[in-house]
Amino acid sequence: MAESAACREYLGEAFTTGYIAVKQADLASYKRVISSWEREFLLLTV
Repeated sequence: MAESAACREYLGEAFTTGYIAVKQADLASYKRVISSWEREFLLLTV
């Protein structure tokens, strides 16, 4: 999406840049959290 000229053309530069920033922050936050499944099956079995 970051390289898509069509997105920037149709949605606008500001929206596209903001959307990408929000989604990158969401992904970084998601990667920091250990789920209950991971705690139960990965951490307790090692």
